[in-house]
Amino acid sequence: MKVSTFCFLILIVLSGVAQATTFKKFIGTYKITSCDNQSTRPSTMNEELCKSLVLLIEPQNFLTNFYFVGVNNDILRNIDYLPERSLQTGNAKYEEFEDEAKYGIELRDYAMFTRLKKTQADEYHLSLYSRFKSSEDLFELDLVKVSSDFKLPCSK
Repeated sequence: MKVSTFCFLILIVLSGVAQATTFKKFIGTYKITSCDNQSTRPSTMNEELCKSLVLLIEPQNFLTNFYFVGVNNDILRNIDYLPERSLQTGNAKYEEFEDEAKYGIELRDYAMFTRLKKTQADEYHLSLYSRFKSSEDLFELDLVKVSSDFKLPCSK
């Protein structure tokens, strides 16, 4: 099967998935206009994040994916967010408002907080914080929404 045919089939399957329960108002393709790495104890997992040019927010059956895409459509980082109904513990929380969504989970050795806020017509601000054992990352990104559709890196 050709890559283009495979990508087309993936898009058909995913287009029928309308249950992205987290960040549902924000699904789409975003151009990253700035990225500020404010990490105090950087992790190797996020070291490529500020090389990203595009953010894709994509619904899946059981997750919402944030794909950070670089040159040549390389996925530099992928962050998965569980559906709201899976966040039933006291350690996790998701809130979605008119122009903002917040996602957080905190465990003994791990924490992750994400805030996506619309600041103007098509402009957004994304804050990503994560802590895992001895690393601690904080990224502040400015975004411009290009499309309400998500375009997988293999699509043209």
